[in-house]
Amino acid sequence: MHMIRPLLPPDAEAFMALRREALIDTPVAFGASIEDDNGLQRELVLPMLESADEHFVVGCFDGERLVGMAGLHREQRLKSRV
Repeated sequence: MHMIRPLLPPDAEAFMALRREALIDTPVAFGASIEDDNGLQRELVLPMLESADEHFVVGCFDGERLVGMAGLHREQRLKSRV
């Protein structure tokens, strides 16, 4: 049975691993390339998983394994935030 829930800081490693896998398998689905992502570190991911105010990421879990995810990012520019 699959479970969908918000990703939290303890999910950071699984998030990064699944993102890298997706960048390799489906590069056209991302604005970033695998080369861009190679420098992605846990410290850069944690703020995204800690605050639901500006970023929100949900994960689909098959048991304990993260198998899918979707994220929303709130625009910083005032006109785009509306």
